[in-house]
Amino acid sequence: MIFLFFLIGFIIGWFALRALINRKMRIMLESIASSPIHEKKPIINLDFFKHNGRIYAHNRDNNEFMGKGNTKQELIDDLQKRFPETSFMANKSNIKEVGFDDTFWFY
Repeated sequence: MIFLFFLIGFIIGWFALRALINRKMRIMLESIASSPIHEKKPIINLDFFKHNGRIYAHNRDNNEFMGKGNTKQELIDDLQKRFPETSFMANKSNIKEVGFDDTFWFY
């Protein structure tokens, strides 16, 4: 008899827990769906070239000149000034090739 009550209680509790989880998930998904969508920044893949101590950045896809600088910070400032709402990426091997450390990533 006790086993029967335990089994009925377990089944009722199981369905109640599933209903609660489904309700929480629905609320969470509705809040995600109603939140404003942030626009992604365009991403430009860069290649770096070092010439006479100056580092030049070119677009990897079309070899278009993007920016230049004598130091890493000057190059970052030049790129951000010319392309304010753009993200940049580069190959790790190319970053090391021109003498930058691995922490070159910026937005």
